[in-house]
Amino acid sequence: MTNTMLKTSLSEIFAIWLLAGLCFVVVGVISSSLLGIPLQQLKFNEFIILFQGLVFLCAGIWALGFAGLNAELGIVGGTGVGKSCAIVLKYFLFFLLAATIVIGILWLAVVISPQAMESLNKDYSRVANEISQQKEYLFGTVFRSHLRTAVYLLGTCFLVPVEEEIFFRRFFYTGFKERLGTGYAVGISSVIFGIVHPSSPLLGIAMGVFLALIYEKHKNLLINIATHGLVNFSILIAKDIITPMF
Repeated sequence: MTNTMLKTSLSEIFAIWLLAGLCFVVVGVISSSLLGIPLQQLKFNEFIILFQGLVFLCAGIWALGFAGLNAELGIVGGTGVGKSCAIVLKYFLFFLLAATIVIGILWLAVVISPQAMESLNKDYSRVANEISQQKEYLFGTVFRSHLRTAVYLLGTCFLVPVEEEIFFRRFFYTGFKERLGTGYAVGISSVIFGIVHPSSPLLGIAMGVFLALIYEKHKNLLINIATHGLVNFSILIAKDIITPMF
């Protein structure tokens, strides 16, 4: 695969990414004021999520062009469609298995240890209000409209995975790898990925490592995007639909 940093530097890519972030924040603040939506609830708004995906996707396409790559060359690798689907399915099943094991260990710890139960209750109490707000908005507004549901899925399961993979794997991971080596690149790009997911930074870091290793092995961003989208969809089902029911 061609060198992504051929005609640009990592700092210039960061500047494009930060500019997109600034644009998104400004529009978010204005939207919050005009629509009367509390800032902490904007993360649930399907149109804000859609806007986020579009802004960063446009910035990512700009960055690809800035690096001397068109969108097709920058995203699609040489792996065939059938083989790519098989690879994506393999990694998604691995993710589900790993998540099941982690949840099982946590459940076992709660059953065995009263201290673990107390700690879990404290952690849950910190996010209970957010879960309640999310449940009220999603079930009271989004999922009552086919259009709003489609917008929500488009943003969370397609646009956001595409733009995040372009920046975090195609540029940040590759750029750090060229300068510091694979290990540091996986660590640094994953920590940044966790930081931009403040509601679940540890999960973000773990996912960053997982996706960086996939990209390192296959050098095919399309595989990363599809895996990321399926993971987001499964988390959406678990967090946004199943969890609020309890």
